Amino acid sequence: MTKKKHISTLLKISLIVASYIYLYYKLKDFNFHDFSHNNFFYLLISIVLMPLNWIIEIIKWKNLLKNNFKTTFEQSIKSVLIGISVGLWTPNRIGEIAGRSLIFQKKDKANIIALATISSLCQFIITVFAGLGGLFIIFYLTGKNLNLSIIYYIFVIIIFVLMIILIFSLNNIYNLCMKKNCFN
Repeated sequence: MTKKKHISTLLKISLIVASYIYLYYKLKDFNFHDFSHNNFFYLLISIVLMPLNWIIEIIKWKNLLKNNFKTTFEQSIKSVLIGISVGLWTPNRIGEIAGRSLIFQKKDKANIIALATISSLCQFIITVFAGLGGLFIIFYLTGKNLNLSIIYYIFVIIIFVLMIILIFSLNNIYNLCMKKNCFN
């Protein structure tokens, strides 16, 4: 192995060890006996659904890359999991975007980071829509009266329209940037 490979392997092992140490220190003072059965049920559901979420994310990432890069499913798995690991160490998981580019060649990193940014932006938009929908469902089911001003409703409609426009424009924006060589 070359010196660069040794350093890369050492960094990967260090990241894994640091992640386990981080989890240990986060969980060592947690009192699991205070968990009620409902909380444990929700935790169990979350743990079961996490791999499903990662698989969906891996498939989404592979599909996002397929037009511009030849990647295998294994590369997509590595890229997403490295991104998640790096994202744990950075504020607001911003490192996930750069972390996904670590397995790609240096000349492709700017494009990969652009695609990861687009992917994260789409995920954010979906989260906002799902959150707003969930909020309105909770208000409806609990019988809470939404005495919000008309300005709030106009604001929500404007945000909704702008997000729809952005969703349908992301691919065009990326293609335009690729033609104009924005990322190199």
